[in-house]
Amino acid sequence: YTILDNVYFLNGTLYIVRSDTEPSTFPETRAIISNAGNSKLSIDDTMRIISEQEANALLGRQASRMEGTTFICNDGASMMSDYYHFTAESLFPLWRAYSSLDVSITAEGDTRLPQPRRFIAPYIPSSRWRDYANLNQYILHGAFPSTGLEFEGDWQDRADTFRPHFFDRIVLGDRTVAKRAGTHQGEQGKTTFDKAVVQADKLPKSPHWWMPLRNNVVTFASGEDATDSLAETRKKREESAPVITYVTRQAWGKRMLRDADHTALVDKLRQLKKRNRSWEVNVVQMEKLSREEQVKLAARTTVLLGVHGAGLTSLLWMQPTKRSAVVEFLAPGAFSEDFEVAARMLGIKHYTVWGDKSMSYPSLPDKSQTWARGQRGGNFDSNDIPLDADAVVELIMKQIQGA
Repeated sequence: YTILDNVYFLNGTLYIVRSDTEPSTFPETRAIISNAGNSKLSIDDTMRIISEQEANALLGRQASRMEGTTFICNDGASMMSDYYHFTAESLFPLWRAYSSLDVSITAEGDTRLPQPRRFIAPYIPSSRWRDYANLNQYILHGAFPSTGLEFEGDWQDRADTFRPHFFDRIVLGDRTVAKRAGTHQGEQGKTTFDKAVVQADKLPKSPHWWMPLRNNVVTFASGEDATDSLAETRKKREESAPVITYVTRQAWGKRMLRDADHTALVDKLRQLKKRNRSWEVNVVQMEKLSREEQVKLAARTTVLLGVHGAGLTSLLWMQPTKRSAVVEFLAPGAFSEDFEVAARMLGIKHYTVWGDKSMSYPSLPDKSQTWARGQRGGNFDSNDIPLDADAVVELIMKQIQGA
């Protein structure tokens, strides 16, 4: 994830111009950008670093100015047409990188950073970025109501003008490059990777870096200003009755709890509600809620729990407090950093649960010794995930009462 100022564009290629009199050291372009979006292109086709003399010869003396900040997502379509991948792995780290320019973002989400003028996905057709639930466009328009969208055809149209353009500022996200930077060798020579978003989180930040976007989306969904009396709301949330939301996948036919264990968990949660009458317990199928209902419920939720799946992306709209937590159920031996990393970056406690065992950062399993999603022979997508309902309720109680 890279922030670049004063970048030229011509015929589909981005140009960084280095000074001839005061040359500075740039990383190799392969450390900034990849050709993952279009493997037919070389790295030089996507970005080049040139001298002032070369720039004068190639670009001439005039360029069309692209004012303000531009977000560029340099990934392919397979990385966008999913709610989690788009929101938590594209929009989330792009804003995280951009937020490094304002480490004074307040708990109320006040920031001096202007919204990006445009969001560009150069290698994604306009027909390929929407998810099945139409959440991607909803979240983007809610987060950045003034931001224009451009896709593969628009990028090519600009290239086909054969005229140079000048970008004031680009925030460039390339998950292939970020993943490469986080590559490690695990035990027995097995290669493991940090989540790409972790690279963005290495930049300077305010602890409240996500609040401007979170508040924009919650305001968009609720029709009420999420920043109104936010300090009072946060204080009340620390002291008020908690809201526990269980996102069930039992109707999905993929990655589900054992039926008996799901039933036991619902029963135990209802008993928890009876013992604590002021508490709120919700058992929901996210796909049966409207987009507005999903965001508003997440914004009120104290503890979000469920089997690994897109429904847990709602953690992005939770209010981080000492009691806030995400409890993720996985088959014993399976592991995913997806929601663990996102929650940790937001200051929300995350637990991975295997049956009756729970784990949280930094005491996480060795990735090289666990099953990852899509790994052949693994049990990640099991439809018979065991869960100890008593252990989960005990964990919820400990998180809420111990905060």
